[in-house]
Amino acid sequence: MTNPIQTNPNQAQADQLKLGIAVSQTAYALNNGGGLRIGQPLVKLEDTSLVGVEGSRPLNIDITPGYVVRGLYKDTKTGLDVFMAYDESNKKVIVGVAGTNGIPKDKPDTSEDLSGTGVRHMEQLFDLASFREDFNAIVRSVDGVGNLSQVLWAGQSLGGAEAQIGGALSTHGVGGDSAKSLGLRPDQVAVVAVNSPGSDYGLKLAGLSPAQISAYYAGADIQSLVAYNQSTGDSDVVSNMGGGRGGLIWGMPVVLAKSFAALHRIGFAVAEGNDLVGGDLTNLTPFSLNSWTHESVSSNMFKLYGLIPVDNNAVSMTWAGLTSFMLSAPGEPTALITQALSDIGVPKVVAGPLGLVGEIVLRSPLANPVGLVKALVGGYGVGRVLGSDPTLEPVFDPIPEGYTRTKLRALGALGSGLAFKQTLGYEAQQGTRVL
Repeated sequence: MTNPIQTNPNQAQADQLKLGIAVSQTAYALNNGGGLRIGQPLVKLEDTSLVGVEGSRPLNIDITPGYVVRGLYKDTKTGLDVFMAYDESNKKVIVGVAGTNGIPKDKPDTSEDLSGTGVRHMEQLFDLASFREDFNAIVRSVDGVGNLSQVLWAGQSLGGAEAQIGGALSTHGVGGDSAKSLGLRPDQVAVVAVNSPGSDYGLKLAGLSPAQISAYYAGADIQSLVAYNQSTGDSDVVSNMGGGRGGLIWGMPVVLAKSFAALHRIGFAVAEGNDLVGGDLTNLTPFSLNSWTHESVSSNMFKLYGLIPVDNNAVSMTWAGLTSFMLSAPGEPTALITQALSDIGVPKVVAGPLGLVGEIVLRSPLANPVGLVKALVGGYGVGRVLGSDPTLEPVFDPIPEGYTRTKLRALGALGSGLAFKQTLGYEAQQGTRVL
């Protein structure tokens, strides 16, 4: 449980934040086509899809030794990318969740961002027999779920939203049904969400009651991290989405990262912020978010995707988005557009009228019902013909058979993102081979 009046993370919280950040970064190895193998020691992996991009840098945080990968859960059609690891010495489980592999490039992940706020991915994960079997095998090894010391869920961006939702489902179950949970108590659950949407909207869509959400927020150890630029005052935009959240929110100060993308990515803002504070996250301070209002839009999208098949392509997702906006609660598009424009620097006296105009434009097709129906049917039909795009794979080559990753580090005094090597150890009579 966290104390909402704290002014800095204590050492235990700082250590957990660092572990969660490293786990979140490592999860992208799954999203990019490989890098983890069941039975291997869990070590931090960089997101190689961004190596060499100007402004990127290595994340100087390692995963605490002792964890072994116990399960990998992937679905290239839906974009699900999750791994489970376990440290038998301290009876702690890690569940790492990968975020979006590029909006709008990765259509399955983008679709989940827009339509599910992470709920569909987590419902899919909890329905996987392999996920439950792997978790139950760990439970049997400690003679009961109550003997696990902690289950840490961690992720960045969409993965952070899913980590918050996964933590709740592990205690209260899919649809609020405890029989579909993992049998954990809230105080056994920890969450680290990095530059991620909140969880209020998602937990409601997942079927949890207000009482269950409150119990989860009150009992679980939930920490969120938000990168912000000290000179411009800009912060990660994605963190303003998804409604509120439980636990503590810490600000990660940066200087160089300024763009939307740079402030959002671990290998840019978060890695820079960690370096700026010398790796000591007890120096972080509380951060306040200006949450955007879009609950009815998210609810409409979620229900629409559950009602009819919506393909993962630009036409279908645009169609679903416009439909959800047209049917949203009165005033919500105005508030959302106004907040979004204000957060990117547009004066409120200008942002407010633009928000109102935007809502009028979005709802204007309702004035012509016949034409609207034709447009909706036509747009939906075109989207169905185009079909779904698969997730982007692979960016990161899988580990060769017989090898185990032991280290991934930057070369050179400046730690350039261009200079990475993979060190893979092979246990054989001839010793260790390095690739």
